[in-house]
Amino acid sequence: MLKTLQGKLMLLMIVLLCGLGVVFFYVEMYCFDLYQQAINQSLNKDLADTLLKRFLSSKIGWEKMPEELQRQFDQFMAINPDIELYLLDGEGRILAATSGINLQLKRVDTAPIKQFLRGNAMFPLLGDDPAHTMRQKVFTAAAIDAAQAQTGFLYVVLGSQSHDALAQRLETGLIIRHGLWIIGLAMLATLTVAVGSTLFLTRWLRRLAMVMQHVERGKPLELVPHFALIEQPTDEIDKLGQAYNAMAGQINTQLDELQKTDRARRELIANVSHDLRTPLAALRGYLETLLMKEATLSASERHNYLKIAVKQSERLTVLVEELFEFTKLEAGDTRLNREPFQLAELVQDVVQKFSLAARNKNIALNAHSERDVPFVNGDIAMLERVLENLIENALRHTAEGGRIDISLQAQSEYVQVQVSDSGSGIPQQDLPYIFDRFYRVDKSRSEYSGGAGLGLAIAKRVIELHGGCIEVDSAQGQGTCFTFRLPVTAAHQRNAVINFV
Repeated sequence: MLKTLQGKLMLLMIVLLCGLGVVFFYVEMYCFDLYQQAINQSLNKDLADTLLKRFLSSKIGWEKMPEELQRQFDQFMAINPDIELYLLDGEGRILAATSGINLQLKRVDTAPIKQFLRGNAMFPLLGDDPAHTMRQKVFTAAAIDAAQAQTGFLYVVLGSQSHDALAQRLETGLIIRHGLWIIGLAMLATLTVAVGSTLFLTRWLRRLAMVMQHVERGKPLELVPHFALIEQPTDEIDKLGQAYNAMAGQINTQLDELQKTDRARRELIANVSHDLRTPLAALRGYLETLLMKEATLSASERHNYLKIAVKQSERLTVLVEELFEFTKLEAGDTRLNREPFQLAELVQDVVQKFSLAARNKNIALNAHSERDVPFVNGDIAMLERVLENLIENALRHTAEGGRIDISLQAQSEYVQVQVSDSGSGIPQQDLPYIFDRFYRVDKSRSEYSGGAGLGLAIAKRVIELHGGCIEVDSAQGQGTCFTFRLPVTAAHQRNAVINFV
């Protein structure tokens, strides 16, 4: 139990309260002792005066007073042993004392005596104890005016040595008995308060600990609703709870993303395995046929088999290059070879590359540009790859007789490029995911279904590396429009008109 925060807090509270209880106990005993002394001195403040009147009932000379008072002191002490009587001269020297007292002082300080006689003292008022050099006691006193007009004092110490010894023994026993009771009750009360308060103050901390233990059992981290409802945290536990909720939410989100990535990875492996297996099988089949039937095949048949084998090998090359390119982009190993260039000229070159394929499918492929399109600073080869991916997608999903348009517009800080087609469009449920890695809208396995689903992910990553962005707008059955923007290079702007053919 002491290893837990709760146990340590309870132990600390018990130690502190017990220490405070002991200090309070001794302070209370000290105050009680002072109270008793004040009561004793108040009740006996006239005792010295009463005794003095009795001792001086007959005329006694100052020279005979010590002997006579000594005798009377002894008689009175036989009746009341709780006091000690002393005869002092005007300067406080002891002239007579109760018999049996081992005097340690020869002179008593008269300042407290004079203060007592003035009647303005606050009790308890302590004076010298002639039987002890380092101790003071409460007293009562009376002034003596002898026949010879020499002044002295009757000094009565309230509490003799025998009385002190008995009181000390009784007090020691009382302290032990009551002290044990007080300490026991204090510890019980402290334990009750400590347990209750720590349980109350650490209840949400225990809740956090229980929730975090779920991770060990393979469960997702749970949020603690209590901390989510707190607008302004009042203590460190509230701040810790809100920080935990934020951390748990972020971890759960990352876990969900990892699970989605893992599912996409498994789907990629299945897709790539199938895509690679198909051309490999075809390539191997035609090559084996050439080997087995080399003597019987005509020149045209051999040429046809080799042509198909080359086509399948090209398909394999595209798949492998796509995977390799995306892996480099994801790992951050790709370095841009930036240079200022006119994006409209690059668009014209790419359009010419695909013009034959577009004519073969009876698709109109056109490019349009505004006047004075500024330069951009980028990697020509990688941006060419982006345009090729977008136009290939458009050709793949546009039916015969359709059209594909590429347009450029100069904006304040960007050059905007749009690639739109009149093809089949993208289903709305697929739009949020088409730029995700490994995602394929077309799940078919035909040879025209495209690569491994990395083309758009590669395009997005390339545009982002250039400091731009890419978007898509599509309606199923009406076509698709991809739009990306690249920052302009102000130092290389020029006024130019690009004519497309």
